[in-house]
Amino acid sequence: MGNFYTNITVHSHQARLIELLEREERTAYVTPTVGGWTVICDEECEEQDTDVLQELAALISRELQCVSFAVLNHDDDVLLYWLYEHGNLTDHYDSAPNYFTDDEEEDALPSGGDAHRLCRAFGVMSNVAEVEDVLRTPSFSEGEHYLFAVDRHADLLDALGGPPFAAGLGYTYLAGGELPEGLDRASLRHVG
Repeated sequence: MGNFYTNITVHSHQARLIELLEREERTAYVTPTVGGWTVICDEECEEQDTDVLQELAALISRELQCVSFAVLNHDDDVLLYWLYEHGNLTDHYDSAPNYFTDDEEEDALPSGGDAHRLCRAFGVMSNVAEVEDVLRTPSFSEGEHYLFAVDRHADLLDALGGPPFAAGLGYTYLAGGELPEGLDRASLRHVG
């Protein structure tokens, strides 16, 4: 069994996010801000309901006028993301678009994902080629591929300069006592 997690990486400070999440009566973990980025692991989003995840990411981005990067990893087979800028959905990605369909062609190439837009949102325009490579590498094919979605997420965060501990980070894991390397329990905040 692979990883199942959701999180939202936000270009804002921990205190502002805690205030917003408390006002919205959410139950979540909020990481410390690292390099301007803070990660939210929301309990309701862990149900892997993409509508709930997108609504929260859009709300955060709109209310705080910032970038939010919502990620869903399903069983380490699929990585989905939604990029919001100032409340608007500006990019979406699916590493395995046929995974949830009856289409026999399970090894379809990833769909969506705009490396230029993603790099601009994260302020790393020099890494467009690296991000493009991570986005376009297939999941279920012969040759070079990603066997686990968490590895794709980690490589994407590395190329974007995001907090490395976000790969594999979810509410359920944190509530169960799991803590990734690079994240200090004392600086992690629980809301709700």
